[in-house]
Amino acid sequence: MIERLIQKAMQSPAKHRVSAVGLSNRGVVIAAAFNKPRFQKKGGGIHAEMAIMLMAPRCLHTIVIARVNKNGKILPMDPCSACASKARELGIKIVSAEER
Repeated sequence: MIERLIQKAMQSPAKHRVSAVGLSNRGVVIAAAFNKPRFQKKGGGIHAEMAIMLMAPRCLHTIVIARVNKNGKILPMDPCSACASKARELGIKIVSAEER
């Protein structure tokens, strides 16, 4: 799964490459996303973890997030307050790939 997170993050056109993988309560991957640029002139954007929550909110149990540098190395990261708040509201756990 870590390799999948890295591959997904490398697809991101954003400066900070972030990806997220959504897991069911059985640990099955049900969705994957990367972050999009935030600027309106570039089409707006959304965090990878928020995209996962919008894709599959009912069956989602855990979201694993990863920030990756240009060499594919996983870097430390935490979800933003808005994403963390929405996850708590939905009863979803967000963990960093670094913690796994």
